[in-house]
Amino acid sequence: MGIAKDVIGGIGDVIGTIIGGGGKSEAPAAPPPPAPAPVVQKQTVMPTADDDAVRKAKRASLQQQAARQGRASTILTQDSDRLGG
Repeated sequence: MGIAKDVIGGIGDVIGTIIGGGGKSEAPAAPPPPAPAPVVQKQTVMPTADDDAVRKAKRASLQQQAARQGRASTILTQDSDRLGG
């Protein structure tokens, strides 16, 4: 039973060292300084369907689409070149 007491006493010493800090008398390390606060940027306003810029862009897009369609957009409608003659 003497060996069992030695083993239990050794385990107790190890646990006491882990929990108690190992018996060292050093002061605990100072925590690192806090990180600086993030810089907040101004929020951008998302365009809505009612904005003037959106309406102008939509109108320009429709005009461009119309210019790409129809007889005027084909290669056969050039006034300066006559085919076959």
